Amino acid sequence: MKRRGFSLIEMMSSMVIVSLVFLGLGAMLVNGMKGFSRSSNDITVTNANAQNMRRITDALRGAMGVNINGTGTQITFSYPKLSTTTDPVTGEKEQIIPVTSDGVLRSYTVDFAAGTLKDQNNRILVKNIISTDPQVGSSQYGQAYCPFNYSIIGGQQAVTINLITQTGLNSYKRYQRFKTTVFLRS
Repeated sequence: MKRRGFSLIEMMSSMVIVSLVFLGLGAMLVNGMKGFSRSSNDITVTNANAQNMRRITDALRGAMGVNINGTGTQITFSYPKLSTTTDPVTGEKEQIIPVTSDGVLRSYTVDFAAGTLKDQNNRILVKNIISTDPQVGSSQYGQAYCPFNYSIIGGQQAVTINLITQTGLNSYKRYQRFKTTVFLRS
């Protein structure tokens, strides 16, 4: 005599196996979404800060008379004065020779207490800046760093900009490093 259907034990064991498979898939989905969230937050914060770092480097590139304060948290500069007439060949206003300042003092200031980098108009350009180096393998681990430093590379004057930003909370802290060197034209 043949029996048709499944016994109670077969049904229970198959339901346990199916539920374990779905629990495993659910755990994978949750972990994947956490990773996606961290990555998308990193990209969101990093893109805005990187774009503003580029704005700062573009502004410093044509600067003259660059001064960095003693703590390295503020850089002030001005641009060369331009002639009032347009050059007929290039279509641009040329620098007046001898080079003199245009008289407008521009600056960028890092405020570690607020975690921001602001321009002379108090507009926030970079957020979530921290004052100490969090990288364990770094030679400056746990120490304060200077955001702005003078450099000389191959006999040419330059400014190095170094910022470390932090996002996330408690165990999910993420760090981004922004370091670039700007060769000064003037």
